[in-house]
Amino acid sequence: PINRCEQYAKYIRLNKRWGGPIGPIVRYFNICFIGIIFTIILKVLNKFNTIRKNVLYDLIWKRKSDIGLLTVSNHQSIQDDPGIWAAILPWWKVTSNKLRWVLCTEDVFFFRKWLQSILAGGNVMPLDRSGSLEQPLFEVFKEKLDQGLWCHIFPEGRIWQSWRFSDNEPHLGPFKIGVGKLIAHSVITPIVLPIYHKGMDTVVPEKQPEDRRSKKPAKPISIFPLTGKNITVYIGEPIDFTDKIKRFKEEYPGKLTKWHSTAEAIDLYTEITHEIRHKMLLLESEAYNRQSYLSTNQ
Repeated sequence: PINRCEQYAKYIRLNKRWGGPIGPIVRYFNICFIGIIFTIILKVLNKFNTIRKNVLYDLIWKRKSDIGLLTVSNHQSIQDDPGIWAAILPWWKVTSNKLRWVLCTEDVFFFRKWLQSILAGGNVMPLDRSGSLEQPLFEVFKEKLDQGLWCHIFPEGRIWQSWRFSDNEPHLGPFKIGVGKLIAHSVITPIVLPIYHKGMDTVVPEKQPEDRRSKKPAKPISIFPLTGKNITVYIGEPIDFTDKIKRFKEEYPGKLTKWHSTAEAIDLYTEITHEIRHKMLLLESEAYNRQSYLSTNQ
């Protein structure tokens, strides 16, 4: 049987976006509403700082229109997105065609019809966590990059707060190779921008289980964010995988023409994902002002 994510993928491909000429206006007010809320939460009730935000600004507003932008970041809380974007960007200047596209778990997206409408209006798409790399909605998400749009992904695939790690190890969960698949299969290789942030896990802390290394997701202590915390976002340098993918296509012709993943393509996804993680570890070292963990092969 077709699950609800597959049904939604078909719906997106067969139907124009809701609203006709008034749709963009409604979505803009949605952006402003969310922007105001999270600006108050993160910049008024807490302290928020961004390092090298002009790098992000230039890529959002000044890159070529046919080249997609894929931002990748660590995932510390349920409010990372849209919270961080609302605090970094001049959201009153962001129209729906400039707003990032992002994935969320299907149980959240389909929780209530009204919530689905708000999320869809905010460029959010559901994803089946139990699904494979080949699932249709993941391909639809990739097609946004093909259209030259901005997409964001959390390559860890879930929230990893600082309490899950020891002080002497990287504060990054394992990366899923889906991020590599997105990049490898894009019609025009997107610009990849790594971003590392710290402090969001103090704004929306989770209840810690007895086994802190448990793989089970934890629940927030409260739905209301805490105040008086410090959040800092570190914008990295853009990564260009064009040459790597070109070499792969020359060595393995036709292996990336279809969405289906071959063994050779999976090796490529893995290489791309490892390179992104490498850049993220460098940003983490900067964030915590300590020596990089790259020598530990993490």
